[in-house]
Order: sequence, then C-alpha cells, then structure tokens
Amino acid sequence: MKKFELHITWKDWIFIIFIAVIFSLIISALIYESFNLSLIDGIINGAILGFCLALFSFSFITINNKLILPRLKSPFVWWIVSAFFSFMAGMTGFFLAFIINRAFNLVIPDKVIERIEFFAIISGILNYIVGLLIYLFVNMKLKKTRT
Repeated sequence: MKKFELHITWKDWIFIIFIAVIFSLIISALIYESFNLSLIDGIINGAILGFCLALFSFSFITINNKLILPRLKSPFVWWIVSAFFSFMAGMTGFFLAFIINRAFNLVIPDKVIERIEFFAIISGILNYIVGLLIYLFVNMKLKKTRT
C-alpha cells in the first residue's frame, strides 16, 4: 500500500507529541474547570494524558506502518486497520494516564472514575480523529514538497 504509506519524520513526531499534549491539556483543563476542581490538577493530568496518547500512538503507528500495513492489498482494509490502531492507542493511552495519575495521587474527577470505560472510548475516538487530521496534514505537506 505504497500509495497510502506515510513516512513520518522525527520532526513530525515532535509536532505530533506537542499537539497531543496541548490538545489533552486543554480538554482536561476544561473538564476540571467544569467540575470545579483545581485547574493545575487538570493541566498536569492533561499533560500526562497527552504524553501517554503520543507514546501509544508512536508505538502503534510504527508497528502498524512497518509490520502490518505493507502486507495489506485493499485500501479499505488499510483504512480499517489504521483506524483500529489509532483508536486503540487512544484507549490504552487513556488507561495508562489514569493509572499514572492514580499512582501519584492526583485528583481525578469522580465522574471519570465512575465511567472510565466511556472516557477511554471517547479518548480512542478523539485520538483517531486527531490522528486522521494529522495524517491528512502531513500527507499534504509531503505532496507539496514532491511537486
């Protein structure tokens, strides 16, 4: 699937990590503020979440691009597998961030604790959407540099 293959540079990964941390930090701060919890706790939890999302995205996308996607023949299957890996990176990143935040006794909203699976699924969906947008931007940048 050379047509869909995306070569992500280290510079792109730094950009992706930055986006993940900032995006998660802002969403987390918004959630903490809406629950009248400490904004600093929200910022710290968001930064941890963003880093975990970036870590799993890097790992899953690298495995996906190097081992799985080159063997696929159908563009439809390629998109489904990519979406699944991106979703799983978001979900597992959320769970790891939750575990880290609990280990450091950071404040976690009760609603998040009560509905952890729901929030993990939403994180997976958001990770897929943001990943798709980043893919499209990086792909446009590569097409632009080739012409």
